[in-house]
Amino acid sequence: MQIQYILHKEISEEKLLDIIKVKSASWNYSIDEHLQWINKNLADDDIHTIMFNDENEISAYLNLIKIELIINNERRTGYGIGNVCAFKKGNGDGAKLIKEVNSYLSDRNFVGLLFCKEALIRFYQQFGWLEVHKKVKNIAVIDTMVKTMIFNYDNPIFDLLYEGKSF
Repeated sequence: MQIQYILHKEISEEKLLDIIKVKSASWNYSIDEHLQWINKNLADDDIHTIMFNDENEISAYLNLIKIELIINNERRTGYGIGNVCAFKKGNGDGAKLIKEVNSYLSDRNFVGLLFCKEALIRFYQQFGWLEVHKKVKNIAVIDTMVKTMIFNYDNPIFDLLYEGKSF
């Protein structure tokens, strides 16, 4: 297993097309729709996180979106985790990628934030992500079916404000 972190401004078109193959295993959109979403939602300094298998093929992917958020009236820099996907479901690649990203965030003292459906809460919890249950102000996600989770923040959360784009 090998992990690559590539800034969006530095990614090649060929690598983007390889990423879209992996994303297409989870989300059925055309290549053009995937490209449009990526180019609309990722800034130059956001990070494509790619995991390769032993055959040097992309086996899992996620993107890290640089964010600013306020937790308990304290401004924090972190990364939003989005588009977590694996080419083959059920073989543990998603878990390996999340563990790697957790280390990346912890080593740099960044908070992680993600939004997911309730069915995925247990998956992320097993890797140390915590569901935010308290009073949460979250302007980016209006869908009440989407849950908010946080990583690498050890204090109780009484108030969380994130006003950026969804990821």
